Amino acid sequence: MKEKSFDVIIVGSGPAGAIAAKKLADAEKNVLLIEKKSLPRHKICSGLVSKEAQNILKKESMPIPKAVCVRPRLGKGVQIQLNMNSEFIKVPDRFYNVLRRDFDYWLVLKASEAGAEVWSNTEFQNFSSKQDKLIIEMKIKDEITNQNKIINVNADYLIGADGGTSFVRKILYPDFKLEYVAIFQEYYKGKIDLDPRYFYAFLDKRLSDGYAWSNQKNGQIIIGVGAFKGKDIQKFHAKFIEYLEEGYGLRIEEKIRKEGCMEPNILKKDFKPGFKFGKNNILLVGEAAGLMNIFGEGIPAAFISGIEAANSILSHTDKTQSLSDIYLKRISKLLKKLTKNWENLDKTLSTFNIIR
Repeated sequence: MKEKSFDVIIVGSGPAGAIAAKKLADAEKNVLLIEKKSLPRHKICSGLVSKEAQNILKKESMPIPKAVCVRPRLGKGVQIQLNMNSEFIKVPDRFYNVLRRDFDYWLVLKASEAGAEVWSNTEFQNFSSKQDKLIIEMKIKDEITNQNKIINVNADYLIGADGGTSFVRKILYPDFKLEYVAIFQEYYKGKIDLDPRYFYAFLDKRLSDGYAWSNQKNGQIIIGVGAFKGKDIQKFHAKFIEYLEEGYGLRIEEKIRKEGCMEPNILKKDFKPGFKFGKNNILLVGEAAGLMNIFGEGIPAAFISGIEAANSILSHTDKTQSLSDIYLKRISKLLKKLTKNWENLDKTLSTFNIIR
């Protein structure tokens, strides 16, 4: 394994990494997709696959199978409440409702079927360069002994698809800092007077830092909030539950489970996505590149950037040309769209006197 060499190594098995792996494998590139967790791995996410994301997959001949979806399979969109007790703003979208564990694993299997090699329990550690090759250091768990060991694998290219807290990005841009918000949500059995075909976002600052949310999957109610560093996230969560009980008939029968993570604070005042695209023969895609839409919806941007990162590598025949320049040109339309969306969010919040 120490002498193994690949054309491309991709760090992270989410939508951006998996679709890049499939695209490259389809072009008969020798691809390794690594994931630090066991597969299939759980991911905290709304699990809304938008119409835009569905269309991207159809174009790639990857229609989403019904078996990947949960109930209700087809959603109607997002409803946004700017202040407590105000009317909801309805944003229609015929999304598919999924659990990211199942959806992402289906994407990984498609990459594997195309010929990509997939290693789970494998964590990116660092990289160095030797002549024209990248030497990727990774920590891998032995299948027999269950012990960790460090190995080096050669590659021509590296793609960082390891999410909003990307370690690949951290090594490439050690001075780049983002402010994060803690995310906490719980799953319940019970009832609530909200249409299960919508994802509900509540922007009132008394309920959450960032925004609070509620949606439903397979008959379970999901209730979540965010909190800045040093804030009591449990108080926010309790306040939000009380608000849903009083205003929307929430009746909890049983708590199923709880979970949490850290995400970039997208609703912070003066927040900018902080796009970072990579250097030399290393590219960043999806949330690792800062490519996410308002309210953190990032699957379409993950797909587009993953596909275009693969296309950039496939077209990088003139080694005197900058790979990141090729990539930047290919995703320029996406960048304009995301930037416009962030600007529109600022205008909307200012109009309704909501301070970030």
